[in-house]
Amino acid sequence: MNRSVRYIRYHAKDYGIDPDRIGITGGSAGGHLSLMMGTKPAPADEKSDDPVERTSSRVQAVACFFPPTDFLNYGEPGKIAWEPTLDWLPGAFDFEKLEQIKPKAPAIVHFVPVTEDDGW
Repeated sequence: MNRSVRYIRYHAKDYGIDPDRIGITGGSAGGHLSLMMGTKPAPADEKSDDPVERTSSRVQAVACFFPPTDFLNYGEPGKIAWEPTLDWLPGAFDFEKLEQIKPKAPAIVHFVPVTEDDGW
């Protein structure tokens, strides 16, 4: 995300925007990422050979919608988000776990059948 903001700021003239007035927005996980950019941008690397990396990634405005913000009290005091709220979610290549949840939640799969030959 830092690189994205830097790239936009570096090319602000090409895009016809003010490089000193860049905002970010997002909803849900995107809202969380927006908040992270607003509160903790990575500093520019003044020694980099890459001119984009020497550019600030600081944003001047954040508009976020329903971001998760408290992962240690997720919906109730003391409930940690990943225990068990997100514990069921398989990783990108956790095929064994994916096979277990597929019958219960077919919309939550990493691979979507496109033709009848794909099975399922």
